Amino acid sequence: MSVDPLRCFCACHIVCMLTLMRSAVLNVLFVRELTKRLPQKTRLIVDAVNPGFCKSNLRSNLPTWLKILFGLQELFLGRTTEEGSRRLVLGALGYQDREDELHGAYVSECELQEVSDYALSPEGEEVQKRIWVKH
Repeated sequence: MSVDPLRCFCACHIVCMLTLMRSAVLNVLFVRELTKRLPQKTRLIVDAVNPGFCKSNLRSNLPTWLKILFGLQELFLGRTTEEGSRRLVLGALGYQDREDELHGAYVSECELQEVSDYALSPEGEEVQKRIWVKH
């Protein structure tokens, strides 16, 4: 029985993308609940920032075939780590005169983005609260 490398690649890529999307949604839910739990008058801004796909050595220990895949993605989609860090700094320091909008927000491509419908749904709000419950 032979293994089809293309089929394995596609399956792995789909699983990786789904995992990434789930972790991004959990990050947004975590940030929204943390913001609710902070004192009203706090100057601390908590937000979820997407730095985008950055070129780095984080993937240096991956198998060769994955290094090739991510190398192609870096070539076409990757930004430098400096460009990615600018987005993190923007999220940390905020937008002048828009700090109130930034509390619990999702920032991507240097812009405040609307959170997903799931995060705003009753189910999303319930999951958001459950993240903080000790088990």
